Amino acid sequence: MGRVHFQIVRAKAADAATLTHLQRACLPGDAPLSAAYGLWWLVKDAESRPVGFACLVPTRSDRRTGYLARAGVLPMARGQGLQRRLIRVRELAARKAGMLAIVTDTHRENHASSNSLMAMGYRLYTPHTKWAFNDGLYWRKKL
Repeated sequence: MGRVHFQIVRAKAADAATLTHLQRACLPGDAPLSAAYGLWWLVKDAESRPVGFACLVPTRSDRRTGYLARAGVLPMARGQGLQRRLIRVRELAARKAGMLAIVTDTHRENHASSNSLMAMGYRLYTPHTKWAFNDGLYWRKKL
C-alpha cells in the first residue's frame, strides 16, 4: 500500500465535537481535553474525513515552554508518518509564539510515540514536579 495524502489544518471552534470524538477513539482511557484550551490541529484524509488530531498548550509554570498535550491518529491512518508531521506543526507554532522549549509525556509502554519523539530530537528528562502518570516518561526539546 502506498502513501495516502493527508492534510493537517488548524482546528476551529466548530470542530470541538470532532476533536472530542477523535480523542475518545484514539485515547479511550483518557478523559478528552476541552477544545477551547490550547491550539488544536486536525488531520484529514483525501476525502476530508478527520483521522487525527494534536494539541499544543503553554505549560502552567512557564509560558515560554509548550506542552504537547494530546495527539492521536485513528488506526486506519497509522504508519503514514502523521505523528512526526503533527510534532513539526506544533513546534513551528511554538516558535512563532516565542516559546523556547517543548515538553511532553508518554506512557512507558507507548513505544510508537516514544520513537517518534526521539526521532524528532526529544530527550528524556526528569521534571521538578511530575504531572503525568506514575509510569510516565518525560520528554523535552529546546527550540
